[in-house]
This record gives sequence, C-alpha cells and structure tokens, in this order.
Amino acid sequence: MISINDQEQLCLNKKIGLEYKKLFQDAEKQIKILENYGFGLNIPAVNELRYVSYHFLGMFSHNDAEIIEDWKKIKGHIQRATYDACEATIFYNLHQYKKFKEDYELIVISEVIPNYLDLKNEADNIKDSINNIKRGEESRDAYYAVAIEYTNKIIEINAKLENAREELNKKMKLIRMKWYRWIVVISVPIVIAIVVSIIK
Repeated sequence: MISINDQEQLCLNKKIGLEYKKLFQDAEKQIKILENYGFGLNIPAVNELRYVSYHFLGMFSHNDAEIIEDWKKIKGHIQRATYDACEATIFYNLHQYKKFKEDYELIVISEVIPNYLDLKNEADNIKDSINNIKRGEESRDAYYAVAIEYTNKIIEINAKLENAREELNKKMKLIRMKWYRWIVVISVPIVIAIVVSIIK
C-alpha cells in the first residue's frame, strides 16, 4: 500500500513531469519553426537539449541534493534551448522585415497597409528588446517565454507584410512608369538640341 507521503511525492513528480514536458514541447516547437525556414537544426538549441539529457542521466547516480540541482539545470537548459531557437527565428524574420522596408522605400506603404506604422513600431521594439537581452548579463533562459511571444509576433508581422507585396508591386510599377515617362520627356528635347547643334 502507498503511504500518504508517497502519494504526495507521486503527485509532485507528476506535476513536475508535466511542467517539464510542456517546456520541452515548447522548445521542440520553436526548433521546428526554425527548421521550416530551411536552416536545418539550430546547433545552440540542440546543444542545450543535449545538456538536458546529460543532467537527466546524471540524476541516476546523484544524491538528493544533486538531483534537486539537476532538475534546476534541466529546466534552465530546456528554457535556453527555446530561447536560442526563438532568437534565430526572430533575427531571420527581422532580416526579412528589413528587406521588405528596402524593397518599398519609395512607396507610402501605409496606403496599402493602414496599420503599417504600428507594425513597424512593434518590429522595432522586438529588435531592440532582443538586442538588449543579448547584451544583458542575465542568463537568456529567463527570457524564453518573452522570446516565444516575440517569435509569434514577428512571424505575424511578416505574414501581413508579405500579403501586401502584390499591391505594393503594382504601386512600384506605376512609379517606375512615371519615372520612365519623365526621363523620356526630359531627354528627348536634350537629344534633339544636341543633334541640332551638331548639324549646325
């Protein structure tokens, strides 16, 4: 028969197990998101999960105090794996966002995407926040939940921007046509003037 203390310990172990399982699933999901961009595995994130295995297996030969420390390290490594995968995804998406801004720098984007300035501000805030975390002295595993939030947000921002490319390309085409016409209007009289001066 299982004692009350054993039942409490089993409940606690199950609760901890479910928490760590959820953390691990979060890490795995973020690594998969990054893989879907065609980068393969994120080495820092995979290394962190390798450390999880190392500490987990080490618990079989450790005393109670060391096991408690191993659980803390396991949790930290899982969170850091999540952060590392998120960070790589965020920087990739920030690069895509920068490319978008460069592609359409001659257009008033807000004519096609009415909330463009809000999206721009959000993307800039994500960039600043992630850069501040990178420069900070705290361990990045503490920021895993924020990193997941930022990852989801920057992916959403880029999806909205990508959906607007077709309309923005139409505007770019109109601008180019106006420039070509303007160049023709200015260059034809100049060419005629040069030809006339050469003939004289």
